[in-house]
Amino acid sequence: MFTYIILMALCALLAAIVLPVVVREWKGIVRCKSHAGRERQIRSFLRIVFTPIYHAMDRFMSWLQRVEHGTPPVALANALGLLNEHGVESLIVDPASANLPFTGRFLIIQRGASGYQYGDLCAGGAGGAYPLGISADSPYAVGDILNVRRFSARPGLEIGIGVAGKTVTIDKLLVSAAGGCVQDVTTLTVNGTYWVVGRSAGSLTATGSLMEVPFVPCEPYQIINTGGTLTFPANPV
Repeated sequence: MFTYIILMALCALLAAIVLPVVVREWKGIVRCKSHAGRERQIRSFLRIVFTPIYHAMDRFMSWLQRVEHGTPPVALANALGLLNEHGVESLIVDPASANLPFTGRFLIIQRGASGYQYGDLCAGGAGGAYPLGISADSPYAVGDILNVRRFSARPGLEIGIGVAGKTVTIDKLLVSAAGGCVQDVTTLTVNGTYWVVGRSAGSLTATGSLMEVPFVPCEPYQIINTGGTLTFPANPV
């Protein structure tokens, strides 16, 4: 009921403002004798009358949506570790980070050592920390914000950065590697436990660094590399 009262009041206010303008413009159209002049008057009439009505209704509908559905959640780096509906978690760059400034974008982020509200470049590799997701940010200083696209919390492909000097073959599993990069499991040379973050959707040659590769992300899980043989851990975490 309150919403309809506001709507009626808004309509009455618009009528009080627009009606005198409508009358004035209409009189101008009637007085105009030439066809070209009357056409200009009509265009001016339509612009003056309907433009403010459109903007007023657009603002009202936006306000009405906020009233009925509430303000959409925003990912903030606060004590709640709030996540929004798009699967993005915002973290503060870890004050203990030794990786600043970050070398680029689309790197994997792990939870910071200073607390769960902080983030840092994922160390990756054998025995590395749990990879949270990819960030398109490239922070420069402590206190900057990292927006992390959490693995398996959002649809679509992701972009990762391949390890310099390592190939990536399409459709192969990718693990988190040093410096927030991704690495093809078939190129692992060190035994240990790794975190799988997805499956490649493209290929890379073994040249250059900071080269992008698309991949299908997944909820990270552990695998054990033993001389090129991959197995699952008996007690995964």
